[in-house]
Amino acid sequence: MNLTPVQSNWIDSVGYDAHSQSLAVRFSSGKMRTYHDVPLDEYMGLLKAGSITDYMRTNI
Repeated sequence: MNLTPVQSNWIDSVGYDAHSQSLAVRFSSGKMRTYHDVPLDEYMGLLKAGSITDYMRTNI
């Protein structure tokens, strides 16, 4: 899965696998976490969010 860099103090990059509906998040600390059963529209919303950190806390 390719990761896309994002503008966030908390999150470094994110990636998405549509087949498994998995969202990969690399935090600024270097730690990786995978979230399962994430619909594509939630991932797209994350990429478009004004605050990725707030979007993650509210929607993922």
